[in-house]
Amino acid sequence: MKKIIATALVLAITVLCFTACGSKVIDGTKTLTDFAGGEYAVVTEENGELERDQAGNLIVKVTDENGKKVKDTKGEDLTQIQPIEYALVIGNNIELQDYYLTIPKGWSNNNSFQSLQIKKNNSADAITIDQITDKPVTEVEKNAKGLVDAAIKANSNAVPVTKGIEINGKSCPCFGVYVPETSNGSKIYIAYIIYENDRGVFRFYINSDRNVDENDKEIVEILNSVVFKGEEKK
Repeated sequence: MKKIIATALVLAITVLCFTACGSKVIDGTKTLTDFAGGEYAVVTEENGELERDQAGNLIVKVTDENGKKVKDTKGEDLTQIQPIEYALVIGNNIELQDYYLTIPKGWSNNNSFQSLQIKKNNSADAITIDQITDKPVTEVEKNAKGLVDAAIKANSNAVPVTKGIEINGKSCPCFGVYVPETSNGSKIYIAYIIYENDRGVFRFYINSDRNVDENDKEIVEILNSVVFKGEEKK
């Protein structure tokens, strides 16, 4: 997969800040709270992992308006597949509707809504994941390429970056540029990586103040740690 970088001056990404979700126990069940205040009575397996269906969706216990668990005719707790409308932080994991990600050591979630952004502590390295459902992949790629081309034209010393990378065993189109010195003396690295599956188009945006391609092992590991629901992990 090719990496593509653009200048920070040509891209504005708007994301909504959120505080890490809290957890409490309601009617004997651990309950997690998402960005919007919604509560989920999650089901935990013996190994401590959250229970999921075969497609990777969370399983939760059904509760009534008073927070009490609903029982079936056999007296067992009713469960259901839970769609995720807002980002849900579960320990060091961030859950969204169609994928989830484990925050690696030394990184933290910065802000999230329908997008997800994590940043490396004490570093300018950042990864933003946007899920795009209202545009075809060809248009997403065209827009990313246009931003990169504009960045190259605006900086005479801009260096296009085309280093191959795969996500989940799939080679994806990417666009990027590295500017070793801008007009104010700073360095800029930006890359767009486009991944598509049957749930939509996912755009990975990598930005930093260093040439990530010179040491991208950690970034690559993070990209490959994203679990897309409904896909078998390669």
